[in-house]
Amino acid sequence: AVRLDVLSVIGDERAIQGEQLLTPNGYLAPFMSRALGITRGDERLIEQADEGFRELRLDWHADQTETLRRFRKLAAG
Repeated sequence: AVRLDVLSVIGDERAIQGEQLLTPNGYLAPFMSRALGITRGDERLIEQADEGFRELRLDWHADQTETLRRFRKLAAG
């Protein structure tokens, strides 16, 4: 999960997609959706991630999305 968050901040979509082969669903699914959503700027994926976090009762992780988006913006310059 942390790796996906870091990859989203640095914007490494290729590495995120490589991780997708290992974690297509389950606990890591919302982390994957969020990472791709932040990297691509895709609000639909970010909303999907939020729903997944809430279903799993991972509210704290859901609340971290805006922080990660700010870090991504700073990293992108």
